[in-house]
Formats: sequence, C-alpha cells, structure tokens
Amino acid sequence: MACFADKLKAARKKAGLSQAELAERIGVTVRSFTDYECGRAVPRQKKIEKLADALGVTTLYLMNDSVDDPEFGVHVEATIRNAGKQYGESIADEMSSLLERNAVFFAGGETPQEVKDRFFEALMTAYLTCKQESAKSF
Repeated sequence: MACFADKLKAARKKAGLSQAELAERIGVTVRSFTDYECGRAVPRQKKIEKLADALGVTTLYLMNDSVDDPEFGVHVEATIRNAGKQYGESIADEMSSLLERNAVFFAGGETPQEVKDRFFEALMTAYLTCKQESAKSF
C-alpha cells in the first residue's frame, strides 16, 4: 500500500511530467508541489482533483492508501461530479464522504466488480431520492 506522496510521485513520473510542469498545471508553486511529493503537506480537495485530472488517475486512488489501481473509481467520480452539477456541491461532498467510508468494499475483496457497480448505483439512487424527499419537507 502506497501513500499519497508515493502515488503522486509515481503517477507524475509515469505521465512524463516534471514537478515544475505539474505544479504549473494545477496552479501551485514548485515548493508547494515538492511538499506534496515529500509528504510534508497534502493539497486541498480542489487541487487533488486537478492533480488527478492532470495525471489521468482518480482522486480515490491518490487519497486512499488501500487503493492500488489508478483507474479505480472512475465511474464513482463521474457520478459524484454529475450529482454535484445537478444537485449542488454539498450533495456531491456528502456522497463522496459516504463512499470514502465504504472504500474497502469498493476497493477489493472477492465481490465481482459488476456487483459492486450495481451496489454503488443503487446506493447513489437511494441517497439522491432521500435528499430530494427531505428537500420537499423543509
């Protein structure tokens, strides 16, 4: 299991980018970026999203030490982003938090990916339905 700093460095090298190039792409100083790669600092969520986009990996991969697949959660992140556009950022943040707490289920084990995907879709549908119903009440 690799940590954020190790994954960031490996993904940057795989993408063929220098620290300066990646720092410029995400809008931070080289010093800040060096702190990220050395484990002295962790960027805020918006910068993590920019890093993931620039490196072609998911934020779940970067931030979850138990996830080793750089493409893990592509479907999840797309769904969260769409929910954020449709229902607002607070809904997307809550969905993301819920999924982070259940990342072990999604990341590994013997459960087939197809079953995990159906579970995720059902969970997201139930969550959004509950939020819509509660919004009607208040």
